[in-house]
Amino acid sequence: MKAHRNSRATAAFRASRLLVPAAAALLLAACATTTRQSARDGYVRYRCADGQEIGVTYQQKGNRALVETGGWSHLLPLVPAASGAKYSDGKVSFWSKGTTAFMEEGGALTRKDCKEFRGK
Repeated sequence: MKAHRNSRATAAFRASRLLVPAAAALLLAACATTTRQSARDGYVRYRCADGQEIGVTYQQKGNRALVETGGWSHLLPLVPAASGAKYSDGKVSFWSKGTTAFMEEGGALTRKDCKEFRGK
């Protein structure tokens, strides 16, 4: 009878070793989904500290953003971010969190301290 009990304990231990990583993966996936769902579709304008403006059209439930600034536009996919929403193609990156944003191009910060605004 004792061997039977150990057998059950061993099976339970093995099952828990599989469930813990699976639960962690689900939790991480839920966090990524929350970031994606919090991004909204629609057009938003940002004015940066240097007076430059960025126009962003969020598309596909926040899964991509059309970023327009300085006479050019770039369609960027949503990528994982520690905080806020980050859109990047590896060359150009746009981050937004709440009503603030900034941009990098070629690894250099090109737009900073940008704040969402309404108006002309």
